[in-house]
Amino acid sequence: MLTRPHLMPGAVLATLRASTGADERFDESHYGNGIANGYKHAAWNALIAHYSRWGVRSVEDALLWAERITDLHEECFPNPADERQVDLDNNRTGRELYASLREKSGKRLRTHDVLEYIYENKEKIVFTGD
Repeated sequence: MLTRPHLMPGAVLATLRASTGADERFDESHYGNGIANGYKHAAWNALIAHYSRWGVRSVEDALLWAERITDLHEECFPNPADERQVDLDNNRTGRELYASLREKSGKRLRTHDVLEYIYENKEKIVFTGD
């Protein structure tokens, strides 16, 4: 992580944007174990990759950075095993959706585009419910 300090501001911004994106799209709190939390995790990973894409060599590198930073978060702030697995699954889903969006989009993506794509594909998000 310390080898890429230039990517940290994007990771922080992604955290904030994913949380506000969940608040804007769901009535429930994103702090629980419901769909809003699952959306937040997926959006968080997609946005970390999105914001780091200019600071790395490729989209694949951006996706690896997102995986690395969010896996580290899950290790540093552990949840019960079932909740942790759900978080990891949604993190992966967010990266996969971002890769899919990048592949099919012929335009420069904005944050709104990424958040909406995650929302449009919310059926891929898993959650344990509250």
